[in-house]
Amino acid sequence: MKLKTILKKLPLIEVVGDNLSQEIENASSDSRLIFPESIFIARKGENFNSLNFIPQIKEEVNCFLVLSEYREVVLNYSNKYKDKVFILTKDLPLAMEVISRELFKGIDKLNIIGITGTNGKTTVSFLIKKILQEQGFSCGVLGTVYYAWKDKKYNSFLTTLDNFMLKAILNRMYKDKVKYVVLEVSSHGLALKRIKDLAFLRAIFTNLSRDHLDFHKTMENYFKVKFEIFRLLKKGGLAIVNVDDNYGFLAYKKLRCRKLGFSLERDSFYKPLAFRFEKGRAEFLINLRGKEFFVKTSLIGRFNLYNVLAGLACADSLGLNIPRALESISSFEGVRGRMEEVKKGVFIDYAHTPVALKEALLSLREAGFKKIILVFGCGGQRDKAKRPGMGRIASLYSDYSFITSDNPRAENPFKICKQIEKGFTNRNYEVILDRREAIKRALKMKSSQDTAVLIAGKGHETFQIFKDKKVRFIDQKVVEEYLR
Repeated sequence: MKLKTILKKLPLIEVVGDNLSQEIENASSDSRLIFPESIFIARKGENFNSLNFIPQIKEEVNCFLVLSEYREVVLNYSNKYKDKVFILTKDLPLAMEVISRELFKGIDKLNIIGITGTNGKTTVSFLIKKILQEQGFSCGVLGTVYYAWKDKKYNSFLTTLDNFMLKAILNRMYKDKVKYVVLEVSSHGLALKRIKDLAFLRAIFTNLSRDHLDFHKTMENYFKVKFEIFRLLKKGGLAIVNVDDNYGFLAYKKLRCRKLGFSLERDSFYKPLAFRFEKGRAEFLINLRGKEFFVKTSLIGRFNLYNVLAGLACADSLGLNIPRALESISSFEGVRGRMEEVKKGVFIDYAHTPVALKEALLSLREAGFKKIILVFGCGGQRDKAKRPGMGRIASLYSDYSFITSDNPRAENPFKICKQIEKGFTNRNYEVILDRREAIKRALKMKSSQDTAVLIAGKGHETFQIFKDKKVRFIDQKVVEEYLR
């Protein structure tokens, strides 16, 4: 679409620059995600003004949308970059709405699979992506670890992007002929209407446990927000729900749309006839539409059986080839930072809630480890009430714990650790604020193959956030450095 065609739709604007015949295919309001032939929308936030990024992205973008109050700055830029076009507007949200309506017309043709829940979203999304791709479908994934489709890959900075950027990236996927998109849907994404106007082919509910109560305040509010995903199912869409989870069971009973359940305990459409765990793997037998199938996975732990069932249920409901889907499941090695075995008996997991930590520790017991050494902490400026609960889980399900820093942000790391410490029912722990040192001490304590070390809380993250700085820190690298 020509820029001059878009300009006719925009009310109350002033245009600075002459290149009005340039082609515009997309738009971006974030300098970390810019696609070819885009309008860049300069926005001002509490701690940033993206107008300042224009010199950095001037080689990638030829058109900018800016608030009229920055007219003098725009004229200065225009004198420097004479081939660029600057659109000044008094109503940025309205202009963005018009641009979204004009440019993002193809996203309703995408088959979007939304996954929500406290835990498991990332593993389920990557498993579904693998199954779809290995059956010949082009598939994108948007979530906590990264945003990726075809040969493109971008670092993630939000589990669920804001509505404008989400539509922008979905529009790019549509232009690149992606057929399926697997989207992690966070509770913040639902509460803040980041996924408004989207229509889901499938909505998967993994589980719900205490998290983000600094934002939602109560579990009732948290559940209400999560339930909103089902209201976005398109006509003929399907809900896939973990009915063993108490909130999942409640959601399933409330739903009035097409729905299927998966479980290990309650009766449901996707329930194994039998299952078992061994060191390094799990397996189960399941009846699907009159045929029995044997399912193997290298993902350890009961919680990962639920993740596999969610992926299998999605594949089956889409009419995919089940034997080939089972091959994809069998060869699926998991996701970085999700019960990732970086060295023999050394695991890194994103678990940062009491339930997730408990499940991770229990999975190591189920895998046959007789002793578990745990390294963990809690993030600063997040739900403080869960900290003693994390300590209690650590004391009950690990043999020895090192309480350490996670991302303390603007809080005092020592005070966070002391709040965790209140939940301990024994003295099998110590506080080491330096995360690197805590990991090294845990690895040093690993005495045999029957001992596991679990480093929890940060998973795939590559940094630590303190009050006045953000430093590069990768749990996996620390393990490799020590064991080398």
